[in-house]
Amino acid sequence: MRAFSRSFFVHSISRITGGNSIMITYRYFYMAHKKITYSLYIFLSFTILTSCLFLPYAPQAFAQEQKCAPTLQASDNDIRQQAQLADSYRAAHRFATGVGIRVAVIDTGVYAHPRLGVVQDGGDFLDGEQKFSALEDCDAHGTIVAGIIAARDHGDAVVGVAPDVELLSLRQTSALIRTHKDDSDESGSGTLDSLTQAIVAAVEQGAHIINISVVSCLPADADPAVTYQLDSALALAEQHNVLIVAAAGNESSACPQGSVALPAHKPNVIRVSSLKDSRTIADYSLRSPLPSLSVLGHVYAGLDIHDGGMSAGIVNGNSLTPFEGTSFAAPIVTGLAALLKQRMPYASNAEIRSLLFDSVDPVSGAVIPERVISMLRSTPVPTHHIRLSTKKDEQKHNEDRLFHSYTLTSCGVLSAIICFSLFLAGLRSKRMNKN
Repeated sequence: MRAFSRSFFVHSISRITGGNSIMITYRYFYMAHKKITYSLYIFLSFTILTSCLFLPYAPQAFAQEQKCAPTLQASDNDIRQQAQLADSYRAAHRFATGVGIRVAVIDTGVYAHPRLGVVQDGGDFLDGEQKFSALEDCDAHGTIVAGIIAARDHGDAVVGVAPDVELLSLRQTSALIRTHKDDSDESGSGTLDSLTQAIVAAVEQGAHIINISVVSCLPADADPAVTYQLDSALALAEQHNVLIVAAAGNESSACPQGSVALPAHKPNVIRVSSLKDSRTIADYSLRSPLPSLSVLGHVYAGLDIHDGGMSAGIVNGNSLTPFEGTSFAAPIVTGLAALLKQRMPYASNAEIRSLLFDSVDPVSGAVIPERVISMLRSTPVPTHHIRLSTKKDEQKHNEDRLFHSYTLTSCGVLSAIICFSLFLAGLRSKRMNKN
């Protein structure tokens, strides 16, 4: 390289100057060339190191570029009303807060809001080439659900039902994130296949409870074979004692009364309808042929996805879409189930379901929080909490974590070796300059 550079510069300068003052001119160009070479080494070292360090965060950065739902900041009155709703189950926190319970939220993702505790990325199951972090939420839906379950009190008395649970976010649907080509209008609408995959993943990642506030509607005369894979996933969850709580669904033109709402209409799934008052089921709530629980499905102030504050709804032009529906009723029951599971770590799914149905008003099916609190009060404090996932599953998760750790470590070591080599080459070049 050195010989080639010297020959190149001498030849070029000779042609330009005709040989006059060639040594002075050569020395000037040669020293400039060496300085550029030294700077190039340093630049390459810095580029390789930073690209290796920040490459894992590219999907998150890409997700943030999506056009997310605009929200309205919650007023002081909204926050006061939400705090009043929290009062109905706040007394339960004297006996349980969800410590040691992992709750999977299969939804639009969960924004890592400062009022949430541990939130882990359980994976992106949208159908598309580009995968996003499940710790981003452009739709706001999954974050509101997560807040109902696990929001922590930051001095305004707004608190989730089980504020100390560990959340596992799995993105299964999105109305705003495009998953295909950039010029496509298709959004990441969830499917039965993606729902099935998310349920299996939640079980494999050690969830104790799975909250599903998304609904797949089928006609009443749909072929039962369509749900074969979903049935297998639900059976897997039951086998591993993973409780599933699902929204009953909201009536719409695409999902009229009489439709089969999945997974809510499946056995062993706790179906949750929405109340419009303390005893009356909301008109929009889909009816189920199986027994259901009912709770209020309105959120006055939920966790905001933009600034870490609280929001009162989604802005649609000149109107506001409030956070209301069976989607926001289900997480209340999920939170109560987490409290029961913490207090009764040896209880089976059937026993937890029985306790929850014993806590309702016999006429409306409305859950009476005081009855759940009474159950928590009368249950002896467990000496320890046991994980309900299998040893095989735990081994698999450990292997996955080891693989990711090895990958990142290998990347770091490789970049360090390359950068160090380039740096030494640069120093050598610098010493040559001095010589």
